[in-house]
Amino acid sequence: MGIPFSMLITGMNVFINTQGKTFIGMISVINIVLDAVFILVMDMGVAGAAWATVIGQAVSAAWVVGYLISSRSVIRLRRCNLIPDRQTLGSIVALGISNFITTGAESLVNIILNHSLRKYGAAALSGFAIDGATLAISVGTIVTATSSFIRQPVNGFCQGLQPVISYNYGAGRQDRVR
Repeated sequence: MGIPFSMLITGMNVFINTQGKTFIGMISVINIVLDAVFILVMDMGVAGAAWATVIGQAVSAAWVVGYLISSRSVIRLRRCNLIPDRQTLGSIVALGISNFITTGAESLVNIILNHSLRKYGAAALSGFAIDGATLAISVGTIVTATSSFIRQPVNGFCQGLQPVISYNYGAGRQDRVR
């Protein structure tokens, strides 16, 4: 249920951040607060985390869209600008295809990894655990999540640097791009 909200936040929050309004963009991420309330205060466990995520994404999506249609936003959403043309779509595809391929390859690797862990983990850990496949997939997930502590700061740095480089490249300031 939260996927459309999540995609809206991910896609539109960039427009807030590129205006230099990073604090406003950061406020839109309220899931952490809701997680604490639903899991700890309301004692809902994993179901609480799921509800907190979906509700947090819906509220964040409303916040982001509300800001982008308001007069406070430099880049405003207007109905007339939401109708794409071929040239604009071509530019979007050209700029986004490398990220699409990278993300798609990562997803494919995760699918293959989970399938392999389910198949071979069940056989390898059969004497050590009741459900070796679940244990193997759990360990694989922990390793993947832990590696994100290295990747995410690098991704954040690169995403933060892109608007600066783009602006200076467009302005012909090659010295600042370098």
